[in-house]
Amino acid sequence: MWKLNIPPKVQIFPWLLIRKRLQVRARLHRFMPQISPACPFCQNHDETIHHLFMECCFAKDVWAFNFDGSLMNSQAST
Repeated sequence: MWKLNIPPKVQIFPWLLIRKRLQVRARLHRFMPQISPACPFCQNHDETIHHLFMECCFAKDVWAFNFDGSLMNSQAST
């Protein structure tokens, strides 16, 4: 991955994700209490790595989106 011809921030992102070092709000809140740990997308849960990428309604919509502009697994109208 480090030898791929991609921007450094794209190389570093998955490394930080795997090592659980992304600066999500719950992590920042531990060191800076003035930062709200709430997810800015849904306001229902703390923004953790797991929530941000797997549980949040915003994340679920992103993962369900197909690049042709349609939703994946959507049924055709009859």
